[in-house]
Amino acid sequence: MSEEITPTKPNYSNIVTPKQFIFWSIGSFGLFDKIWAYRNRKHFQQLEWSKIMPFWRAVFNRLRAVPLFKKIKTYSNNKGYSWSFSPRVLGLLYLFLGINITSNGLGWISTIVTIWAIILSIVSALLVLKPLNALNYYHQQIEKNTIERPIQRRHYLLIILYIIIWWLVIWSIIIAAINPELITQ
Repeated sequence: MSEEITPTKPNYSNIVTPKQFIFWSIGSFGLFDKIWAYRNRKHFQQLEWSKIMPFWRAVFNRLRAVPLFKKIKTYSNNKGYSWSFSPRVLGLLYLFLGINITSNGLGWISTIVTIWAIILSIVSALLVLKPLNALNYYHQQIEKNTIERPIQRRHYLLIILYIIIWWLVIWSIIIAAINPELITQ
């Protein structure tokens, strides 16, 4: 009797470098933050055998950042991580900076608000760096026989899409600054 060999999925590492995190977060206008949160919530769900729903917690990540940051701090400190951060302060700042204000029809004010929203998205990506570093330390301690996630064709397509979207956003800001009447019509 012959045994069937079933192909197994490679065991990918959960480590995301800070440069990758910032690039993907800013490029995706914060969508990568949700992907990162989903992967880590799924990891903790499997580790603790809990009944949380990682997808929905990732969707509402801004509201549920404090418990995730606390869990990251607890697990990384148990593995010997020595740097400290306040999960509550970082989580609340992350929530606050995620609130986008819109001001349609106000001409140059909407341009300023759009630029402010872009700056806030960059700053909120930087707020996650301390929990990210702690989580990377934790994964370095526990991961065995893992490989780095390769850059695939879909990643290159996403990069091209992000470039197009950013180009459109920047040009809309420039056009709105030059001719605010286009916005108010």
